[in-house]
Amino acid sequence: MAVIVTISETVGGAAVADALSGGGTGWDLGAVVNGGFTGLVPPQSANTGSNDLYISHDAVTDPLTNLSVYLETYSQAYGGVATASADFARLQTLAEASGSNKNNSNGLSQGFWIDMDWDALVPSQFDYANFGPAADTIVTGAGGGVVRIMRRTDGGNIVDEGSELSNRITVLASAMFLDPTTIPSSPLDGTIGKAADAVLGDTCKIKHRLYLEENETTSGIIQWDETFAFTYTA
Repeated sequence: MAVIVTISETVGGAAVADALSGGGTGWDLGAVVNGGFTGLVPPQSANTGSNDLYISHDAVTDPLTNLSVYLETYSQAYGGVATASADFARLQTLAEASGSNKNNSNGLSQGFWIDMDWDALVPSQFDYANFGPAADTIVTGAGGGVVRIMRRTDGGNIVDEGSELSNRITVLASAMFLDPTTIPSSPLDGTIGKAADAVLGDTCKIKHRLYLEENETTSGIIQWDETFAFTYTA
């Protein structure tokens, strides 16, 4: 039987299908102002708000495995102010020059970030300084980092990756939970269990933010694809 994978904005919700500029459908992150981030809930100092995606599937036998995420050039009818290729290049430029401040209080954070700790406390979410790939106290080993900036490189020092298929980021076990709010007993990187799987979890939550630095001069709609790759299940 065919397996349906659902990516939604709420736990157990309908698949994301926002109307996008240009006539396509997908996920609208909303507006972001200089020195802020998308999904921001004032006051900014409290570090509240994000754009969340939940991933689940209806397989009854096996889990979904090898789940990873990366970015691509926008593939639908373009509705921004430049071009799809220019938008993607701009997104990379922002990310590669980003600072590491979680609530952008210094106005230096920029680019597209993800946080793969589904139940992180609000003050700790998107804390790149402590949970990025260079200094992660939750994930250890090569390629770790609960919080990642989707980019190729940072001056040759830190490689976050997720800028294309060849350097896609594996979705970590810390993103998996059992609907609605239970911590699974033995979650695995890149793995979403079947419904009600108390061992692996049956839902993945990834938090997102698009940051802009305080001195950003480019405005208007920017569009790109966020792509999830996985191994089919049954």
